[in-house]
Amino acid sequence: MTNPEPESGPLAPADQQLKVWLLVAAITLAGLGLRTYRLSYQVLDCDEYATVMFAQEPVSRILGPEYKAETNPPLYYLLQHAWLPFGRSREALRSLPLLFGMLVIPLTFILGKKLAGTWEGVVACALVASADAHVFYSREIRCYSLLTAASLGALICLAGILSSRGVLGSADGSGNPPSPPGGSDAGPAAGTKSRRYWWGYFGCTSIVLHAHSTGVLLPFLASLLVLGLVLLKRARPELLWRWVAVNLVLLGVYLPVMLVSLEQTQTVLTHWWVPKSTGSWVRIQIMSSYPFYKWFKPVLYTLPLVGAWLLRRRPVGLVFFLVFIVGEPLMLYLVSLYRPVFLTSAIIWPTILTFILMAVAIVRLRPRLGARAVVIATALVVAAQLVTVRNYYPAKPEVGDAEGFIEPLRGFRKAGDVFVVAPQQIAWVLWYDTHELPLPKQGFGVTFADARPQLYAWYGVPLVPRDQIPGSLKNINRVWLVRELKPLYPPGPGEGFEGVLSRLEGWGSREGSWRSGNLELDLYQRGSGDHR
Repeated sequence: MTNPEPESGPLAPADQQLKVWLLVAAITLAGLGLRTYRLSYQVLDCDEYATVMFAQEPVSRILGPEYKAETNPPLYYLLQHAWLPFGRSREALRSLPLLFGMLVIPLTFILGKKLAGTWEGVVACALVASADAHVFYSREIRCYSLLTAASLGALICLAGILSSRGVLGSADGSGNPPSPPGGSDAGPAAGTKSRRYWWGYFGCTSIVLHAHSTGVLLPFLASLLVLGLVLLKRARPELLWRWVAVNLVLLGVYLPVMLVSLEQTQTVLTHWWVPKSTGSWVRIQIMSSYPFYKWFKPVLYTLPLVGAWLLRRRPVGLVFFLVFIVGEPLMLYLVSLYRPVFLTSAIIWPTILTFILMAVAIVRLRPRLGARAVVIATALVVAAQLVTVRNYYPAKPEVGDAEGFIEPLRGFRKAGDVFVVAPQQIAWVLWYDTHELPLPKQGFGVTFADARPQLYAWYGVPLVPRDQIPGSLKNINRVWLVRELKPLYPPGPGEGFEGVLSRLEGWGSREGSWRSGNLELDLYQRGSGDHR
C-alpha cells in the first residue's frame, strides 16, 4: 500500500479532497451512463421474469411458507414489490438494481482509500464502473447489486474497526503507519467513530444475510480474519469478545432465514439445476466474474497478482484482501461438495477487492513514470473492459417472446376460454409480455415428462398431467395453447408435448396460429363431437 501523496501530509487539503470527490462523482456518473444506456433494449431473462412475478405477489405470500421453494431470501423481492408503483416497464423495474449498482462505485473508492490509498481508490472505482460483470448485475432485476453494495459497506466498516484499533493502519486510508498492534480508540471522537463502524457493520451484514443465501460467508470469513489477528497477537482479545457479541446478535437476526436455508438443503437443493462443481465448472464461473477479451487476459489477470506482491510488506492488509478474494470462492466450493451452489453471481462481491489490487499495481507507476502513466494505464484497462460491455447494448429494442401475441389475445374471452401453457414456466413470460391486456390467469400448465418443477406453485397456472388436459376442459369453448418451440434443455423421447397437440386436435379444430420469438400460440375451437 503506497501513499500516493507523500507531500500532502496525513490529511490532504480540503480543496484537494474536494477535487478527489468531484472526480469520484464524475466516474460514478460515467458508470451510471454505462448502466442506463439502452436499459430497456434487452428482454428480461428467466431470472428477471421470476423476480418480477415474485414481487407482484402480496407481501403475505412473499413471506409465507411457499417462498421456501425459492432459495434466495425474500428481502430483495420485498424491495422490488415496494418499487412497483414506479411502473412495470423494463426501465422502471431495472432502475432499482441500477441504484444499488451505482452505489457500488463510490463505495469502491471508500474501501480502496481505506485499504490502499486515495488514488488507488479512485482508480479502483474507475475499473469497477466499467467492469463487465458489475455493469451486467446493475442492469439485472436480481439481488446481486444489492448484495455487492451491502457487502462493500460491511467490508468498509470492518476495515474501519481494524484501523481504529491500529490493526490495519489509519482509518482514513492516508497510508500512515499503523498504531502499535492492539491499540485502542483514542479519545471520545475516535470512540464515536468506532461505534459507527460497529453499527455500520451490523446493519450492512444484516442486509447481506437477507439478500442472498450465500451471504453468510461474509461474516464467517470476517470472523476467521478477526480470530486469526487475535491469535497472532495483531489485535487485543477484547476485539474478539466484542466481535463475538455483535455476531451473536447477527445470528439471532439471521436465524429464521438460516433455518429455512438448512431445510432447503434437504429439499429444494437436492434437485437443483446447478451442476456439480467440477474443476471445469469452477474455472468457468470464476472467469465469468472477470470476462475480459481473450487478448487482454494475460495482462489484466496479472495486475492483481502484481498488486498483491506490492502489498507483501503490509501482511495484515494483504491478508484482508486474500481472505475474501480467495476465501469466498473456496468456501463456496466446499459447500458445493455437499450441495452444488457455485455460481458467478455468488462470487461477484469479492471481485471489488481484486479491482483494488489492480489499482495498486497501476498507481505504483506514478513514482517512476508520473501521473500521466497512471491515467493512460487506467484508460487502457477501462477500454479493454468496454470491449465486452458493449454486448449489453442491442442496436434496437428486443421483442419479448410473447409480445407478438398481444393483438391476437385481444380476442381472449373471460367466459369459455383458457390457456394451456407448455411448459408451465412459460406462464411468467406470457403474463409479463402481455401485461397491457387484462388477461385472467385461467388455464393449465404442463411440464416435460409431467415433472414438478421447483417453483410450480408460483407460475400462475395449476400443473396438470399432459394426458389429463382434454378431461380438464369441461364447459370450455376455446383453448389458447402457448408452447415453447426450442427448449433450452430438449426433452427425451416421450417427455415432450406431442401428445398434448394430438389430444387438442382431437378435442377441437385449430382456428389460428401465431409465432413470436421462441413461442407459438395456437387457438383451438371446441368440436361438436365428444373429446378424448
